[in-house]
Amino acid sequence: MNQYREYYHRHLPHWQPVGATFFVTFRLKGTLPFEVIQTLKEEREREKKVVAKLAKEERTKQNYLNERLYFGKWDNLLDRAEFGPRWLSQPEIAEIVKEALHYRNGSEYDLFAFCIMSNHVHVVFAPLESKLGWQPDLHIQTPKVSRVGNPTYRLNLLRADSRFRAH
Repeated sequence: MNQYREYYHRHLPHWQPVGATFFVTFRLKGTLPFEVIQTLKEEREREKKVVAKLAKEERTKQNYLNERLYFGKWDNLLDRAEFGPRWLSQPEIAEIVKEALHYRNGSEYDLFAFCIMSNHVHVVFAPLESKLGWQPDLHIQTPKVSRVGNPTYRLNLLRADSRFRAH
């Protein structure tokens, strides 16, 4: 394994603070039309330009609120499942994803929770310190479906303190 780096950038930024808990959402390819994705991204960029003009303290607060709203818009669109495949609603495919999530639980990460929806998955986990730098393989192969995963996924860092684990 490569030497641990808390932050690095390849196709996507990777930020892995020691002791952090992550909330990841990944979706099936084709579950949102290109036009919808572009509209969301353009809207986000417009908001970033507005926020950049604010004072630093207000900017930090507004960036946080905007990220929550941005995630909520993606999640609402996915929850409606109006576009694309819904393969994860098939019990045999959902079971493959469930088994894959449990496979490295305790050896690569601590899995706290997950929710398999018809077209996307939410996962809450904490990488084990000895395995920092590990990346999930989001291109899951199934017998009848070639590529289930999608490289566009959302990653949110949860509080790294004891309040998350206490609940």
